Amino acid sequence: MARMRSPRLLNVDVRRRAMTSAAEHKHSAFTHIRVLGRVLYTTCGNWLVGLTPEENHWRKGEAWTRIGAYSWAAWHFRKFLTYSDEPRVRAYLAWCYAQLGMLESAAQHYREAYGRYKGPEIILGLAEIEAGLGNVDRARALVRELRPRSRELQREGVAALDALENRLTPGG
Repeated sequence: MARMRSPRLLNVDVRRRAMTSAAEHKHSAFTHIRVLGRVLYTTCGNWLVGLTPEENHWRKGEAWTRIGAYSWAAWHFRKFLTYSDEPRVRAYLAWCYAQLGMLESAAQHYREAYGRYKGPEIILGLAEIEAGLGNVDRARALVRELRPRSRELQREGVAALDALENRLTPGG
């Protein structure tokens, strides 16, 4: 499987930021064309070259997230998981569910991913979802677990961790 990149907004602050649909995103026509081209190219690659089902669904799901088509992306990530239960892909599925406002489903999938792989992005995503669901103690425990590993996060992740930590601090 190709190296997975973190979605640009993997660590969304679910309380402060409204969940958005693809229609609310402002993307250029070029971006839409690129994504559709990527999906068509992947489909042709699947038929002509014989991509693995996992690679086929990973590429398509990742492409759909670029324009905020989270329902389509989630469908492909779910299909991926029927072939291989990869925790990072499960975290992407959880992220898509969070973007669609399906916080309970997002939490369930983040928890499953966390149970199999305790990567910093997964911990942060789960902490944000737990906080968004009102599970403040659980979110604080996850933040405490993640803080020593914060250097493993990208700059946006560290900023999201700091914001979440401030939000979870009494009087913060």
